[in-house]
Amino acid sequence: MIVDWARHCENVFTTKSLAREDPSDNKSYHKQEIIYLKFLREVGKYSDDQCFGEWKKLTNGTAAESAGSNDLTLKLIYGKIREQSFSMYQQIDCQKRLSPVCIYQKELDFLNGIDAPVWVRQYWLVLLVYYKFVSQSYSRVFKSPTLNSWSIRQTEYKDKRFGSKCQDKISEYQLKLGRDIMIVSPPMKGEKHPSYVPEFLETSGAVAKMVVSLEDVGEVIGLILPTVGICEECGRHFEKTAKTKRKLCDICYRQKRLKYFTQQYKAKKEGVKK
Repeated sequence: MIVDWARHCENVFTTKSLAREDPSDNKSYHKQEIIYLKFLREVGKYSDDQCFGEWKKLTNGTAAESAGSNDLTLKLIYGKIREQSFSMYQQIDCQKRLSPVCIYQKELDFLNGIDAPVWVRQYWLVLLVYYKFVSQSYSRVFKSPTLNSWSIRQTEYKDKRFGSKCQDKISEYQLKLGRDIMIVSPPMKGEKHPSYVPEFLETSGAVAKMVVSLEDVGEVIGLILPTVGICEECGRHFEKTAKTKRKLCDICYRQKRLKYFTQQYKAKKEGVKK
């Protein structure tokens, strides 16, 4: 998910490769190519011929897909993308680098204090990080299906079904909590998706983590601590997972199972003797 287009275009210029995960809903590289030409023209001050030359160097762009075509054909393809770079995505500022964002300890304490699986709380943390970056450029941050899928993929959830099943589970946990973790507003006229604001958003306080780029979100999810249970037998704390239903720690659970199987074995042995 690309939010810092200045940083992204600089990476593309260096690597000559578009991002593997395209931010647009149609899953193509088209949006990136359009904005890259805009970046070359507005930031690099490249001439039209220079832009064409750089566009051809992209290893996984439209020019690469048209390998073997002559320069005339490539210029026709380039011309269409060039025209779009003057009219589409004009709201994107290719010169503005987004500032690093702070994850505050209060925000982490809130998420770590929620009785929900680790991956669900990680999902909410990812949405928080995304919100803090995007809100630097826009007054409203949209919660689109693309964002939901991307956010779930960043978590440690093993079953990578990004559709309604995951979203239903997240909604279930939010319903159990009886509060809105994300305050979602319906789309306004002309908008496709609802906007959201994290309910636990902080703007000051003790900093737990400084996030330089959305690409670093993988390091952030490690700040979510495992859910801890208290053993009913010995009072020990133990780590709970989404599938943990027992209320005993591993030691007490093994002892209880061993006792049960020992009793079953003795009863069976005595039954044979009779």
